[in-house]
Amino acid sequence: MGAKRDWLGKYGAVMIIFIVIAVVFHLLLSADFVSWDDWQTIAQNPRLNPVTWEEVGYYWAHSYMDLYVPVTYMFWGFLAAIGRTGAADPNGIWLNPAVFHGANLLLHVGSSVIVYKILRMLAALPATALFGALLFAIHPVQVEAVGWISGGKDVLAGLLSLACVWQYLEWSEKGWKWHYAFALGLYAIGMLAKPAAVVTPLVIAGIEIWARGKSWRKVTRGLWFWIVIAVPVVVVARLAQPTPETFVTPLLGRPVVMMDALAMYMGKLIWPAQLGIDYGRAPEWVLGSTDKYFTCAATAMVVAIAWAMRKRWREIVAGALVFVIMLLPVLGLVKFDFQRYSTVADHYLYAAMLGPAMAGAFALERIKSRWMLCVAGLVITALGIKAFVQTENWRDSRTLFSHALEVNPTSLAGNDGLGNMALHTGDIPEAIARFEEAVRGHPHDPIANFNLANALLLAGRYSEAAASYRWALEGRQYPFLYVNYANALARSGRLKEAFQVAEEGLRQWPESSELHATLGALEESRGNWTEAEEEYADALRNQPSLEAARTGIDRVRRAATKSAAH
Repeated sequence: MGAKRDWLGKYGAVMIIFIVIAVVFHLLLSADFVSWDDWQTIAQNPRLNPVTWEEVGYYWAHSYMDLYVPVTYMFWGFLAAIGRTGAADPNGIWLNPAVFHGANLLLHVGSSVIVYKILRMLAALPATALFGALLFAIHPVQVEAVGWISGGKDVLAGLLSLACVWQYLEWSEKGWKWHYAFALGLYAIGMLAKPAAVVTPLVIAGIEIWARGKSWRKVTRGLWFWIVIAVPVVVVARLAQPTPETFVTPLLGRPVVMMDALAMYMGKLIWPAQLGIDYGRAPEWVLGSTDKYFTCAATAMVVAIAWAMRKRWREIVAGALVFVIMLLPVLGLVKFDFQRYSTVADHYLYAAMLGPAMAGAFALERIKSRWMLCVAGLVITALGIKAFVQTENWRDSRTLFSHALEVNPTSLAGNDGLGNMALHTGDIPEAIARFEEAVRGHPHDPIANFNLANALLLAGRYSEAAASYRWALEGRQYPFLYVNYANALARSGRLKEAFQVAEEGLRQWPESSELHATLGALEESRGNWTEAEEEYADALRNQPSLEAARTGIDRVRRAATKSAAH
């Protein structure tokens, strides 16, 4: 009988976790790719359609979309290889989204089982450890990372980080060196899946010192080498994500942004209502809002209580500490890309949910009441129902962006997303309306202005398009921005200004074929055949397949020949 009970203790919890996750998240298997990054990162990424190992190898030498995550792209490359369909869908996508959603779910099951094992190692009873693992598994804030195909990087990196913590604790307890080596390897791979995994040694230190009562000197002896290998990852991550800024968060304002973010996360943990992809809590908004006084006060009060109870509630406080450490890279102390929308986002909570799982498990264990076990069961049931409902919002792009606007009526992500969808289907007036809403709520956002300018250009409203491009250039400067800006000026009859813009762009990017072709077209419009031919030739020298330059150079040569004949 004892052996049977051991089998249930080892495998029964795993079966329960698997079944609960399958029930709560199964609708995701019929969800589509969404145009919230999925198209760019996977579905319409030419390096994954079709995939070859040479193409996937590209990501070991290059960042993509401001992230260096080669292990994630290896994983996605494998899924793309087995998930390719026999025909493209109406959006030209050849990949089966169910394969990617299924992979996310399997990774999430693995993470949840590892959380259970970590809690058991920290001396939680089977029932309370299962409660903590289910809290991690089906809390509604986890739906974003699990339900978003591009959020697979958070789930994969989270799994690797949690497995690293688990193996390090095994080594710390048993002294087997292969556990330590395995943990170190998982840490290195996790950082290459997503650089935010760099904080894993601090998480381990927090657990060892606060939950297990070990001395900090002993803990740091086992972790010093981890800090050394983290340094190059941090450097590469910062170089890959240059974060062009329209608003520079003052150094003294960054702790305010951090405390606001922590208060928002605590609120979503306690009452997970109105969850969406864009909460609109960008640093500029937070520092200009009176909300910061309440959120900072709430965070300060929780920190004071945790400090006062740090000895009596040691394991619970350790859980809170783990939660904060896991979030450190995305709390606003350093700038990151997503702060264009908000410092706060549900997918950042994925691995950090280990902290609430620890706190919940040990709080339940301290109370020692059957009634509280019943309450815990009701809490898990309510969270599961809410998470199940939340998965419906990830069905497709329109549902996702519409829900974003329900949660946050000024959502930049919602308006941009619906505007781009309208542009994709040729509904230019609707696209302009959506982009105007985005700019109205975020007048200095360069991408919102760029999107509006593109729609206005297609609508033939050239002067308005030029004005929006000018605003966009104040925040971001790319060759294609100068190209479009110059074209808008030329079409509105402001040829002199168009020349100035194209020439300014070429001073910054002298090798840009598109800018050379644009300047060639401007020279052609003035009848300067020789200068136009030179610009088109420069464009083709750098990019021989550029159609605009190829047709342009043929055109001006014919025009020059015809002019000479006369």
